[in-house]
Parts: sequence; structure tokens; C-alpha cells
Amino acid sequence: VFYVATSPFVCGEDLNATSATKCTYLEAAITPGTTPSAWTPDTRAQWGCYGTDVMTPVQRTASLEIGTGKANTKIITNKNCTGTDGSPSAASIAKTYNGGGKTDWFLPSRKELDALCNEFFKGRTGSKQSQYNCMGSGDNRPVTGISGSTSWSLASGAHWSSSEVVAFVAWFQFFSIGAQSDAYKTDSFYVSPVRAF
Repeated sequence: VFYVATSPFVCGEDLNATSATKCTYLEAAITPGTTPSAWTPDTRAQWGCYGTDVMTPVQRTASLEIGTGKANTKIITNKNCTGTDGSPSAASIAKTYNGGGKTDWFLPSRKELDALCNEFFKGRTGSKQSQYNCMGSGDNRPVTGISGSTSWSLASGAHWSSSEVVAFVAWFQFFSIGAQSDAYKTDSFYVSPVRAF
């Protein structure tokens, strides 16, 4: 668990539902998935749908917030986004991850990704180029640890969010300095599945 909300936030695939789901926690994937998941902590992918408006302007604005990653992921995967070479999109890789026996993983929104960066790289010496909280690692070393008997590693490079900018570009975060920026959807960045509950 890398994020605990002070009060429950709206989450889930349908943020407009009358009885919207509420969540308090965000959890990060740290171990490789099992078949059919092909995700490992080193997995990189294109965002997908290069040249296609996946979200409406209203959805794009909302897509940055805590609690929107699962809805964003549904929008992207419903468009059957793939890389320019036909490879799976970052969102579809995150959605098919099944670590911990759970099947509700998704690609995090921009603010969810910043919360992940902030928690895993806290205490580091980056220059806080994030619009939110993450300082970044200050170098290119991954952050590593042990949870129970499971060793894990999180790369300090560029990670995709599920937040779209325009048809050709989406938001990502560079964990070494905490910076968030936009990049072409054809770039190959790390995929970090998360789940909300």
C-alpha cells in the first residue's frame, strides 16, 4: 500500500454511477504476474492509440485525479489501444496483471502515479520537479525492498500514467527527478499496475 486517503475517494470503472464505489487505499504491483499476465517490474510499453483521441476534453481534465485510474484504464482498453507495432498498450498490460490473486489492477492516473513515486522514493534527494509531491530519487538507481519474503524493485525511469493529453501525447512521470511531463504515446516507458480498495 503506497497511499492512504484521509477520507474515502470515488474510484472504480464508472465514476458517474449513482452508487459510486469508494476507496481508501492504493496498492502497487511488486511481483511478476502469472499466466496470462506478462507483467514484471521491468515491463515497458507504448501508451497506445497514437493519433487517436481516446478521451473527451472533459474526461482528460478529470483523468488526472486520485481515483480515476481504473476508469481511465477502462476507457483506453475499450478503444482496443495498441502500440504502433500492434503490441499491447500500457493500460492493457496493467489491466491483465493478476498479482496477489487480484484482478482489479489498472494503470494509475497522473496524481496516483505521483503518489506512487512520492511513497517509494521518499527521503531521496531529487529536485521536486513534480507538480504535486514526489521529489524523485535524485539518481538512476531503482528503489528496492522486501515485503514479507518478497524482494522487489521499482525503476527510477519514466513511467506511464493513464491520463491522456491529446491524440498523440499522454502524461508520464520520470521517477529519478519526480518530473511529470507529456510524451508521444509511441515512447516505451515502464508500466506500474496499481489497484484501489
